[in-house]
Amino acid sequence: MLPHRNNLAMRLFERHHHYRQARLLVMLCLATALAVATTADDGITQLHYQTLLDSAGDYVDADLPAGWTIIQGDVPAPKPVAASEEYWHMDTAAEPPAIVLTPQTIQLTLLSPPLTLDADCIALSGALTGTGPNEAVATLHWFEPEADTSFQTTTFDEPPMSSAEQRRFNLAEVERPSEAATVQIALTVHPEEGADFRVQNIRLAGTYSIVPEADLFYNRIGYEQVEPKFFTAWANYRTEEASFFITDAFGDRIYEGELSSPSRVQGADSVEWDGFFYRGNFSYIQEEGYYTLTVKFDRLEPLTAPIHIGFNLLWEEAFAPALAPFKRFRIASPQEGYLQLWDPAFGGGASDDTLLWKIVKSWSILKGRMGDTPAFAPLHEEALFALERLARWITDNPDEAQMDEEQTALYTAILAVGARFLPEADTIREAATQLTDQMLEENRRGPEFFSAAMDMYAATGEDRYMAYAHQNFPGISLACIEALLDYEGLTGTAVTVALRQLFGRKGEVFINNADNPFGLAFATGERRGFFVHPPDAPNPLQGASARVLAAMQTIAEAHRYAASPDFRTFVYDQINWMLGNNPFGACLVAGLCDPTMPRVALPNGMTPEDAYGAVLHGIGPRAVDDDRPEFDISKTGEINENTNGFSLYNNARYISAMAYLKRVPVGRPRTGAQ
Repeated sequence: MLPHRNNLAMRLFERHHHYRQARLLVMLCLATALAVATTADDGITQLHYQTLLDSAGDYVDADLPAGWTIIQGDVPAPKPVAASEEYWHMDTAAEPPAIVLTPQTIQLTLLSPPLTLDADCIALSGALTGTGPNEAVATLHWFEPEADTSFQTTTFDEPPMSSAEQRRFNLAEVERPSEAATVQIALTVHPEEGADFRVQNIRLAGTYSIVPEADLFYNRIGYEQVEPKFFTAWANYRTEEASFFITDAFGDRIYEGELSSPSRVQGADSVEWDGFFYRGNFSYIQEEGYYTLTVKFDRLEPLTAPIHIGFNLLWEEAFAPALAPFKRFRIASPQEGYLQLWDPAFGGGASDDTLLWKIVKSWSILKGRMGDTPAFAPLHEEALFALERLARWITDNPDEAQMDEEQTALYTAILAVGARFLPEADTIREAATQLTDQMLEENRRGPEFFSAAMDMYAATGEDRYMAYAHQNFPGISLACIEALLDYEGLTGTAVTVALRQLFGRKGEVFINNADNPFGLAFATGERRGFFVHPPDAPNPLQGASARVLAAMQTIAEAHRYAASPDFRTFVYDQINWMLGNNPFGACLVAGLCDPTMPRVALPNGMTPEDAYGAVLHGIGPRAVDDDRPEFDISKTGEINENTNGFSLYNNARYISAMAYLKRVPVGRPRTGAQ
């Protein structure tokens, strides 16, 4: 049971929770009435064609395209030897560009990357084009799973009309052997004195036999009235028609649009997600209300979804529930002499100081603009609870409060924020003064201490804090942005321009790596792709919610200083992902969109109601090195804790990201504006 049920914040939360449950039932009934059909109306198996390889588009620089190799000799080669670069080069300036092979005393073989065949692929066809008088042979090699050598070879046919000026090798449609899992194309070119062979293009296409299926993914809470409104549709084949329309509550069609061209989403190491994805945009609609989205693919039954559009909708519907787990997992009776705020079993590896810093920063950001709204009340209550307990621990144990260097920095900054925004809270101010006195005496440095000095100067007006700030200015740092802006306002030191440039560069990286129908950021470096973790990660299969929310917060901050429609779209793409616009249609906040789904991995003794508002670990990698999405949407059986587990760290990330989202000012449009 939740303690203190008689306080105002709890009553507001309960009223919101009961309203949410009633609304969920209405929306679920509406969704049932709209009954999305995902297979062809006649259930007939159909053929479709998909390009597996088109090399010409990869000829962009002096290096071979990724995954391609050139070896000496023919194939198969038990120990292939890479050909020296003196025997080949890329000619990207030519039209068309080409890979140029110049074998001298021994033939050269150009090898494509291994190409994985989907289960529905029944046949392959292709062509290779080039120029040159050399004797040449093109072959397709079939491999069993995990095999290093092919078990079968198919030779491309070079027709009699082929000439040195226009060489062409054709692969007529050839049936896929049942045991084949991957294929590889090889072109072997023999020496010809004074001649070279120019490989212009290699194409391979698959024929697929499928029962057409489709699905529709969207933000299941709804869309902000004047913000970007995107959704994603999916089909297991490349459709010919891909359109959508919006109808209002009266059934009138008020908007029609085309979906984007079909895309194959590629994760780390170019692994492709199943099927084709389409992006839709109905940002034009800016009237509050309830609508129906309908997507049409070829002869498939239309896909439909209920859509809610409202001003401040995400704030009112999707913010306050994320505070409930913090209250639920408070330590009721801390061990004497120790600071304990929340049960560490649910922290997700994050310490109290890390969690509290995100809570208090979010609280300080929102207090001015949203402080009088019901959704803010649980955040205010949690921040006040934690600040007061921290302050009492500091003041009651002035010589015994044990903190490491990082904790000291964060708790000093946290209490200074409390002293600034709660001027009537004497205990909090006393504790903040105690820690900042120590900071000044020892001249401790760092962005958190700089933040503390600026907040204490705002709270007290004492010159000693500004003197410290002058002496310990940290430079442009993302760890103390608010303090830097305060300092700029008081001293004239240029900060905003530098922040705009820094965030602009950071934002461009995120935007460039989010070119996919979900707008999800693709990471580079050790944290590769969408979901893959660094090699030394303690839990390499855990979902990526925290990563998604961190990206959302970063670009929300960037938009404040380097306003851009692309930044705004990116931010809403990330929250859309969290609330249902993902390949599983799953809302990643427990109980927010559906009281029972997705299921939550619960510790012993907990019920689904206890997990209400918990932010799930979310969609993760299918395997340690497989960057395809994985999430548990099963209704029975064991639950995947890597994806359907939760932690307060996820919730802290969610609250912080939403706070920075709400910080971007938005005005309500005039009634009837479109």
